[in-house]
Amino acid sequence: MFAGLKKKLLPQPTVAIALTVGVASLLWFLHPDLLHQFQFLTPQSALIMLALIVGLIIANEVTIQISYHTKTTLSDTLLLLISVMLTPALALVVTLLAQLISLIRNKQAHRLYWSDIVTDSCRFALLCFVASASYAGLAYMPFAFVYYGIPALILLIGDCLTMPLVIGPITGARPVQIMQTSIRNYVQIDGIQYLIAVPIAVITRDAPTLLPFFILPVLSVYRLVRSRYHLQHGTRALLEQMADMVDLRDPYTGGHSRRVAEYTARLLNQIHLEGHDVDLIVTAARIHDIGKIGIPDAILKNPGRLTDAERRVMEQHPVLGATLLARYPDFVRGVAIVRHHHERIDGTGYPDRLREHDIPFGARIIAVADTWDALTSDRPYRAGMAVEHAVKVMCEGRGTQWSADLVDALLIALGHTALLQSTLELLTEAETKRQTVAGHEPAHANGF
Repeated sequence: MFAGLKKKLLPQPTVAIALTVGVASLLWFLHPDLLHQFQFLTPQSALIMLALIVGLIIANEVTIQISYHTKTTLSDTLLLLISVMLTPALALVVTLLAQLISLIRNKQAHRLYWSDIVTDSCRFALLCFVASASYAGLAYMPFAFVYYGIPALILLIGDCLTMPLVIGPITGARPVQIMQTSIRNYVQIDGIQYLIAVPIAVITRDAPTLLPFFILPVLSVYRLVRSRYHLQHGTRALLEQMADMVDLRDPYTGGHSRRVAEYTARLLNQIHLEGHDVDLIVTAARIHDIGKIGIPDAILKNPGRLTDAERRVMEQHPVLGATLLARYPDFVRGVAIVRHHHERIDGTGYPDRLREHDIPFGARIIAVADTWDALTSDRPYRAGMAVEHAVKVMCEGRGTQWSADLVDALLIALGHTALLQSTLELLTEAETKRQTVAGHEPAHANGF
């Protein structure tokens, strides 16, 4: 029925199974050594393992708001500690166990699939195994920074390189695009955390009694980040007010941006997308038409159809919005989403005629939500469409104007599953009849 949506969700269980087989095979290969290590485990070593498991679970729960759209946790520090304080085999087991517990605890809150839980747990377990093995192999290097820094680098880069295993099946974005975005974002955020984590790891290994002295500087950094976040929150509120001003200029589109943001959030919830980018996409939806602030009233409030010249001016609003948002560093990641929310899958949209996955994922989502609100809301030249008609229009544009799976996801999220199914069946039947008739037309019907 919903082939596009299923196509994207199906790879995720496959990835989870492959990673599970990989981790299970590695555990089977290591099990003689593991049994030996557990057999001679001292009370102190057992206490350290327990502390690392509990610490990683807690670290995953502690969220630090870097900016309005960017959050991080303290888990990177714990992953590095696990890698340098335990043997590779124990690092694998401890990370796997802690991640499983942490993700299962948050399964309902974050609306996670079991495949998401398994994929994330296995990939971090494997990364910690490789990082721990590198630490063991470099332990005799003359510079401490090398044999503590290399595991940190493995964890950081490894996280970025394996992110397509988690995000790719959901968004359908190319692995290279996901890795580029991950490296650009994570190196700036988590890279700083690893720079702090390395000296913490050194002290924990060599002088654990000094570890409490890190509490004061960590708290100071937290307060600084928190105050910066509040400043960014004020910037976001200002931009939203500007977006509302655009809506208020035209009484027929009043509340449009709020509704598009709501539809966007429901669509994201339907496809079970979680993480930092959700806030970014929803906020981009909230201010996606902010560029209309630069469109003259004579065009913006025109109650009739626009002329070609007027339409060209109107089609500049995504560019104007992106230019405006580029002045705010906190929203730089949302600039491309706003600029490209009127692109089409077939490459005939504007302003840059991007095609398919060249269009940012957030822009593809907003395009669907934006169109649905435009179809079902009253306009000066027409009343809002009935739901049945709007569903038909959306289904006719699946795969040409909008991503088919995202159209399906929104209509399902809005409770129109049965209508979607019946509409797709009617369109398929009509297309089949058309092709059948075309196949039996005489030659002169084609102009010969």
